[in-house]
Order: sequence, then C-alpha cells, then structure tokens
Amino acid sequence: MDPVFIWEMLILVGCDALEGKDFKSSTDEFKDKFPTIYLTDWMVWPAAQAINFYYLSPKYRALYANIVTLGWNVFLSYIKHKDSSHCDKDAEETDMQDDTKS
Repeated sequence: MDPVFIWEMLILVGCDALEGKDFKSSTDEFKDKFPTIYLTDWMVWPAAQAINFYYLSPKYRALYANIVTLGWNVFLSYIKHKDSSHCDKDAEETDMQDDTKS
C-alpha cells in the first residue's frame, strides 16, 4: 500500500473514531474525500520539493518544508471538516424531531 493512502486513512478514520463516529461513516467519508486529498498531494508536494531542492540553500530547506507542511495541514483540516457543520445541523434537526415525537 501507498504510504500516503495509509496516512490519509489514519487521519480521516482516526479523527472520526476520536469524535465517536462509527466505522461505516468513517470509511464512507474516506472514500468521498480521499481522491481530492490524493490529487492535491500530487500537485503540492512534487512542486514544493522541486523548489526546495533546486532554488533554496540547504540552511533554508527545513524552514521552507515546515511552512509548506503548515499549509498542507490547514488544507487537510479544511477537507476533513468541510461538511461537518452541515452534518451537525442535520443531527440537531433529527434530535429536535425525536424530542417532539416523544
């Protein structure tokens, strides 16, 4: 298996497990979001590393890689939680409907 695949699965499914979501919804989210993450990974990292090794002196390479990684982590967080506000509203509406039926 590709290390990127394993890492992204751990992030998406692991975060869902920590949030108390079931495995089925976690794997569905993974199937939905992984292509976006993987394609973006292929657009960002080769270019970032080409710039890093071609244009930057060795003393700035770690700083540059950390800045790109910070942006990458913001992107991952955005993708992970992109629909969560919509899901939270649906869950609240369902709870409210259940309360009115009781």
